[in-house]
Amino acid sequence: MDGHVRYTEFEARIMAALDEAATHSGTTLIVTSGGVIGTILRQVLGLTPRMAAGLMLNIHNASVHELTREAGVLRLSLFNASPHFDPQDRSHARTFI
Repeated sequence: MDGHVRYTEFEARIMAALDEAATHSGTTLIVTSGGVIGTILRQVLGLTPRMAAGLMLNIHNASVHELTREAGVLRLSLFNASPHFDPQDRSHARTFI
């Protein structure tokens, strides 16, 4: 292979890591990029690849997202939060693709 990874392989690795993280009791913090967040949300929300791509374009850098597991199902409980950029003197730092 020429070093490129197919999206399906990328997505499978992400979901395997998320499944493993979800097996731990308590809270797990994952720090990652918008592409990984969008891929996870694609699965959790049942989005088409086109819908997920549109969602990824709106993910702010350094934003907070939260998933909760309810009855074994991951659910989105917080999306794209960035209250740390709300103060006027920090608003310039809110960026996205």
